[in-house]
Amino acid sequence: MSHLLIDAGNTRLKWRVVEASGAPAEGVGCPGDADLFSGIAPGAVDRISISTVTSEVARQALHQELASRFGVTPAFYWAQAEQCGVRCAYQHPETMGADRWHAMIGAWTECRQPLLVVDAGSALTLDLLDAHGQHLGGYILPGHRLMRESLEDKTARVFFGKSLSLDTSPGLSTGECVRHGLSWLWSSVIDRIEAMRTTYGFETVFVTGGDGEDLIRLGLEGQWRPSLVLDGLGIVVHREATE
Repeated sequence: MSHLLIDAGNTRLKWRVVEASGAPAEGVGCPGDADLFSGIAPGAVDRISISTVTSEVARQALHQELASRFGVTPAFYWAQAEQCGVRCAYQHPETMGADRWHAMIGAWTECRQPLLVVDAGSALTLDLLDAHGQHLGGYILPGHRLMRESLEDKTARVFFGKSLSLDTSPGLSTGECVRHGLSWLWSSVIDRIEAMRTTYGFETVFVTGGDGEDLIRLGLEGQWRPSLVLDGLGIVVHREATE
C-alpha cells in the first residue's frame, strides 16, 4: 500500500506517492483537473497527507474528491510552534501558510545551518532560519503571476505575454515594458537577498515554487528544490509515525 502526499497551492497541486519499496512517483497539475490523479490506482492508497494554503471551500472540495476517489480520509497538516527542529517566529503559528512551514522543515532537515527559503508561487515568500532552526521571520510579496494579472485587470489596451523575461533593459514596446519591468523588480529582490546574506549569516538558499527556476535564471544563487514542500511534509508525517 502507498502513502499519498499532497502540496495544494492556489494555482497548482503537486503529489507524491511513497511506497514501502521502490522510488516514489510524482505528479503536478491544476486543482480540479479531471486527470490530476489518473496515474494513481484507486485502491493503491491507504493514507493521504496534505499541506495546503487554499481556501476553506477549495479544501473541502479536495477532501471530498480524495475521500471519494481513494476511500481514504485525508489528514491536513498545519504550521506548529515547533516541529522537526524548526521553531516558528509567529506568535500564532496556525496563521502561517502550511506550505512555508513544510518548506522550512524540508530545508532545515537537509542542511541544518543558517538558510533562506524562497518560494516563488502565486506569492513570492522568503523565510529565514538561523543556525539553531529558529525562524527569524520572512517576507510575502506578490508573485509574477499576481503582478502580471494586476496589470491586465487594471489597465486597458495593454497586451503582453505570460512568460517571465530574462531581459531587464528598458522595454521598446508596451509588452516589453511590462515583461522587462517585472523582471527588473525581481532582480531588485535578488539584490536584496544577496545583501541579506551578510546580515543574517546564511550561505544556503533553497528555491521552490512554479517560478523558482526563473529566479535562478535571473541571477539568484540558490539550490532548486521543486518538491521542497512535499519533502517537509513527508518528514513531518514520518516523525509522527515513529514517535
